Amino acid sequence: MSEMSTQMSSEQPEASIHRSTARAAASSKRRSRWPVWLVGFAMVLVPALASMARSGQSVTDFQAPTRLFPAPTAYDLVTMPGDLVFMRYSLGALDRAARLQLKLRQMLLAFRRWADSEVVMTVYVLTLDEWRDSGINMPYGVPVRVGHSSLAVPAVGDQRTALLWQQLNVTPPSSPDLPSRGSPEHGPSMVMSDVLSMLFIGEILVDRANLSGDEYWVRGLLTHLASVEFMQRSGDITVQELDLLYRQVLRERPSKAMAASDLRPEIGMRDWLWFQANFHQGAKILREEEGRGVWKKLQKLRKRSGGVLTGAALLDKYDPLRDWYYDSFAAISTRPVK
Repeated sequence: MSEMSTQMSSEQPEASIHRSTARAAASSKRRSRWPVWLVGFAMVLVPALASMARSGQSVTDFQAPTRLFPAPTAYDLVTMPGDLVFMRYSLGALDRAARLQLKLRQMLLAFRRWADSEVVMTVYVLTLDEWRDSGINMPYGVPVRVGHSSLAVPAVGDQRTALLWQQLNVTPPSSPDLPSRGSPEHGPSMVMSDVLSMLFIGEILVDRANLSGDEYWVRGLLTHLASVEFMQRSGDITVQELDLLYRQVLRERPSKAMAASDLRPEIGMRDWLWFQANFHQGAKILREEEGRGVWKKLQKLRKRSGGVLTGAALLDKYDPLRDWYYDSFAAISTRPVK
């Protein structure tokens, strides 16, 4: 290297050397503004985009993960027993299965304390081939609910799972502890998988606690309330990182002006994520209003509402939540005055 530098210095005028040095310093300064994990994540997109071009497939072609799938027929999966969470995982996915079991067990224990009810579930940790063989018609990388109280999740991050979120203009935070195949930059895509997995667990718990409400948006709001509280305890992703993720989603406009009534099981993936980003904001407001006692107070409100937690009761009780509701869903033209 030193011999090449000496040869170049003998062939270039001194002024040219100074200009080259200045350009290199400026380029280095510009590069330093970007986090290493963001640069690395972007590096995986070129081959993944080529793969998508060959297949002609886009994540936005898929319905949102709102349906319940049958349990995978997976005779070769290893079983990891547990008191609240049973894991069925592929060979090579032991570490991911163990981490997920620990996190989900903590969430179910917390639920048992405040709801005085117990949920036992099974989680299937599947490779891409097992995912396809199970007939799960969702992109690999998006977890899905299996039956009424179980999940199927991807075992590992790869080019496909990284591209999944790039198509939706979402850049997940770095997580070196999550498994990836081919490149460490694929691992962050598993962060989004785990965020959505926590949402589905929250959905199961909200249903079991009879807090699903009379409208889809009530269930979505409380699902995020449950998942945010859990993720704060687990430390896997901070509330600030969640805020950043959902702000990225909110930058992408939905397919049309959305009313709360537009949240339906058959909604598309992009619009569904837009609703999730808004529910995250509403859940933060509700938690700030009530703090740690929020669940017991919601149960009291449900009982006062005739046994069903209604959207009208929530908006009537919490003024900041009412402001959030009408500001978020702009398709509603008439805003009532309290």
